Formats: sequence, structure tokens, C-alpha cells
Amino acid sequence: MRRSLHGALAAALLAACTQPATQLVVVVDSDLAPSEYACVGVVVSRVEGGALVQGDRRMFDVPGLVAVPFSFGVVPPDGDASRRVEIRAEAWPSCDEPAPGAAPLVSRAVRTGFLAGQTLRVPMFLGARCRMVECPEPQTCDPGAGVCEVVPELPPESLSPVRPGDELRDGGAGGGADASPPSGECTPVAPLVIRAGNAVGFEVAPRPAAREWLLLASTDTGVALDTFALDGTGVTARAPLSTGVGANGIAAVVPPGTDDALVAVWRNDLARVDRHVVRDAIAGAVTPDFLLGSLRQRGVAAALGGDALIAHDEQGLGDPLVVRRMAASGASAVVFRSAENRDVALAPRASGGALAALTDGATAGRCDVIAIAPGGGAAAPSPVPADVACVSVGVAELSDGRVALVYVNGDAAARRASFALLDAGLTTVVMRGDLGGAAPGRVSVTAGADGSFRALWPSAELTTARVDAAGAVGPLETLTVAGADPTTARAARQGRTTAVVLRSGTALHFAALCD
Repeated sequence: MRRSLHGALAAALLAACTQPATQLVVVVDSDLAPSEYACVGVVVSRVEGGALVQGDRRMFDVPGLVAVPFSFGVVPPDGDASRRVEIRAEAWPSCDEPAPGAAPLVSRAVRTGFLAGQTLRVPMFLGARCRMVECPEPQTCDPGAGVCEVVPELPPESLSPVRPGDELRDGGAGGGADASPPSGECTPVAPLVIRAGNAVGFEVAPRPAAREWLLLASTDTGVALDTFALDGTGVTARAPLSTGVGANGIAAVVPPGTDDALVAVWRNDLARVDRHVVRDAIAGAVTPDFLLGSLRQRGVAAALGGDALIAHDEQGLGDPLVVRRMAASGASAVVFRSAENRDVALAPRASGGALAALTDGATAGRCDVIAIAPGGGAAAPSPVPADVACVSVGVAELSDGRVALVYVNGDAAARRASFALLDAGLTTVVMRGDLGGAAPGRVSVTAGADGSFRALWPSAELTTARVDAAGAVGPLETLTVAGADPTTARAARQGRTTAVVLRSGTALHFAALCD
């Protein structure tokens, strides 16, 4: 039996799902045996700066008052949608007030915020693997791995909108960053061939609500945009979309928490870019819209709330790097323009903004990292010292706020992949290191939930290295694609899984890596 709570909860922070639209709907689920616990405690605290203003604990009798999974609402403190909150759920053996110093059987916490006028679902899972795992502040137990991690920051833009009353219809906590996978573990997948033919451009992005991946690939047929839904075993659905143009490149982004995609497709004549809003990509609906002209294709994109960032070269102006904000409404605006560049990477930030990392062709031996505000404005570049010129870059924000920049140095005789960790303000390089691996190609970076990150690059094989929160580099691993060398790779992160799509010869390959 599933149940939603209706009525007022504690301290005016918890409200029923039928209250005003600016709210969170928290879905609590668990794989604990019913005999192990009798109550679920809920604490909602205000986050003010780096401190918590802790709220009262409300205890819910299980299965007397509620049956797991159940849901409850959280409204903004003082009605201010800009406020952030920490939500903590706890499993207790009884509904008596806990004794001072007593620890719950299982506890889980997340931090998030609000979007004005929207109701967002926050999944929380009390995992049996966290049984009696006590984590020091400000940490919480990862329900899948059963180990302590920094309390996850869930940007409200990454949460799925929900209509109150519908939040339990897909299996409780299903979907979202805190949902537990069916097996409770990440399962690696060796490279699988998912498409034959010449994919001239492709991108992969998570579909959090479906626990799947969305792959979009433009083809040399000139009119098709193939979309694939993927899980841990391979292709679950496929839908060819007609773009109506000769596509020679693609940049695609799936805003977190949705199944929609904003896609830019470059025509073969390089004279224009056609923008497509793909609604429910696997169902095949696409809305084309002319976007920009006089551009060269670049194929780099990142989510910025419900909008997208597209990086490209601008033809006729010395090929500077231009990053545009592409709004869901169709509007487009330049975020920043650089001097001559060689490579660029874009990544979303937990604060709602984004990061851009680029090699600076005008200043040899330097990579730049630029912070892009949630509204689309850009700060001044932060130079990252490097011994030699950077020729390829990847960037990601880590769970503790630091920024990982992975770059390939420009020494043609001994080209290697290196990394630099920057502080959250992008003002200081706190650590540098060598990843090894000769002659790497274009690098990608995906961030883990524990302050670690993974770097990937194609060479004779796909090479990957994991760096922990302290900067220690793990052993290099390789993925071999049968029959040919990988030439291009795209990577995306969801939970504890890094999905990789490789191009080798005329085929695309899908693989899954675990931490």
C-alpha cells in the first residue's frame, strides 16, 4: 500500500502535497525488511550559508500512519523560493522520542532548493546497505554503496516536475539522483555495437527519470537524426527523426530530470545551424527551428537549467570560440567570445550555472576555466598554469565544490594526460597530477558522488583513469573495441555509472563503467 501525507507537518516547513505549487514532494522508499523498523523520522532544516538551522523531527508510524513508499511536501521557508533546505529521513526501531545520542538504523540526507511556481519530486531511499552506518557531519550514507559521502547537493533544475498525487505512480522513489537501481549495484557493460553506419556526430546524456541513457546520432544520409534509449544491456528503444537538412555535425543536451532534448544540427554547407527541440525523443516528436547562421560546427553542449549552452566556431572572424545560451523559447544570446581556441568543454554546476574550459590559442601554455552564471553571464577566465600548451580539455565540478580540469599537454614527442584540481572559486590550483597514457585523444571528465572523478580518452584503446578525492590516481583501465581503434568518445554520468559511447570505424559502441 502506498500513501501520501495530507495535512500540516512540522515547523511550517513540511506541508501537504495539495499546498501552493512552489514546493518539493519528497518520496521516501526503502528496501529494509518491515520487521526491522517501526518509524520513519523526517527532519527538514534551513541551509543558511554553510550552516544548518535544524528543524524538528517528525515521526511517522509504519505502517500505522504511513506505508512505505510514502510522500510529503516541503514548502520554502518564509515563502522565499530562493531558500535551500536539507531533508533527512531516518528509520527507527520504535516511534518513541530517541534518547540523546541514539543513532537511527538508517539515515539519508540531501540538500536542494525550489523553483518558483513548480512542484518538484525529491526521491530519498533508506538503503539496507546503510544499516548502522554512522556518518560524521556533513556526510550521509550512500544507499547503494553503503559508505559515507558528502550530503548530495541536488540542484532544483535536476529534479523532475510532478503533479501532486502522481509522485508514487512509478514505483515510489523511481527516478532521480537518489533512486536505488534494481540490483542496488552498478553493473559494468563491455562495449556493445548499437548502430552500424557512419555517425558524423553523436552525444549521450542521462535520462534520470527512466534510469536510462539517451543517445542522439546524426548520419551521413543527410536527413536523419537517430535517437536511442539505452540501459545496462543495450538498446531498449530507437526512433529515427527527420531533420530535413543535410547534417554534418550535432550538439545535443538533455536537461537533467527530463526526457526532452535541445539539439543543434549543422548543415553540410556550413551556412546555418538548425535547432530542434525533441520532446519525448523516443516517441519521435521533433520541433525544428532555425537558430544561427555563418557558423562552423563544434558539437559541445551542456544543460543550463531548462536551457542549453552550445559552443561553436564563428566563421570569418579568425575562428574565435563562441558560447551561446540557447533558450527553450528559441531565443539565443552570446554568453562569451574568446580569442583563437583549439578545444572547449562545457559542464553544468550544482549551483545552476555551468563551467567552460578551453585551450587558449592566443596564449600558448595556458588553459582557461570560465564560470557561467545561472542566467547566462560569464565571469573572467581563470588561468590554469600548465608547463606546455593544452591541446584538449575536459572539465567537471566535484561533489565538494572543487573543479577538475583534465588536459592533454602539447608536447608532440611525449603527449600525456594531466589534471589540475581548482578550488570552488576557480582562483587556486590546489593539486596537479599526471594521468599517464601515451598519445591521448580528446579527454572527457565525469564526477562521482564522493569527490572523485574519472577521465577518459581514446587512443589505440579507450583509456580511463579514476582519481579519488585526495588526488590519488588509480590504475589505468582500457576498453577494447573489436576490429578497430576508437576515434571519438562521449561520456556521461548517472549515479555510480559512467556511460561511454565510442565511435570506431563506421560503428558506435555503448559501454558502462563503475567506480
